[in-house]
Amino acid sequence: AVYAFRALPPIKTGLEIFVYICQIPWVIYNLALITRSSQDGPLYFCPEFVPLLLNYTITIGGITNIIWLFLWSGQKLVAEVCVLAAITLIVTFGNIWTIRKLVLLQQNLNWDVILTRLFVHNGIIMLQEYFWLSLCGHIGLVVSVEIGMVKADAETLALALMAVVVVVDGIILAFAWDRYVRYLFGTFIVDIWYFSSIIDYNFDSSERNSIIAILLLVLTFIFLFGIGGLTGLFLG
Repeated sequence: AVYAFRALPPIKTGLEIFVYICQIPWVIYNLALITRSSQDGPLYFCPEFVPLLLNYTITIGGITNIIWLFLWSGQKLVAEVCVLAAITLIVTFGNIWTIRKLVLLQQNLNWDVILTRLFVHNGIIMLQEYFWLSLCGHIGLVVSVEIGMVKADAETLALALMAVVVVVDGIILAFAWDRYVRYLFGTFIVDIWYFSSIIDYNFDSSERNSIIAILLLVLTFIFLFGIGGLTGLFLG
């Protein structure tokens, strides 16, 4: 089948559902802030550690995601990959802005710092990572179906783009964000689940893309336990 694409794990792996379920805790926590206050005013606004802009970006991203579902169901591949790119950038912008606005430490709201890091930051970063990996896979699919590249080569292209995502995210988490925002493990959960699903459903020891998927899984563990662990030791 034209959509049997190795770089896109099937929906039955449950990753997409899991990522969306992980948005529920931070949404509930966000709503609970309406009933609480800090020393300067309502906690949902003072300090603005869960920025209003995040709510806007997630809302816009959700609406755009519905549009993407219709395009994907209608097999409008070029249009759907453009919309998916837009969703990815919107969510990424919201995530960066949210992490940038974390200032609770200045007001001794320690539990809120922990809850924000665990639920808000991890939830959004998991959504961001899932969209980036999916975008890479869909780019490969579009190149294969619309341009006519050999499917195996298009899958290799998609996995190569995913490798760039893994490396860039791993470096940012290890050497930039982790100095200021702890407990950001959501990226690794998504990466491990995604690449494990590709291996589980499509593994063929004689096929290069299966080997590349294994290497990407290994690379994820290196960032999780190697580079990430070292920076946590020296910068923590």
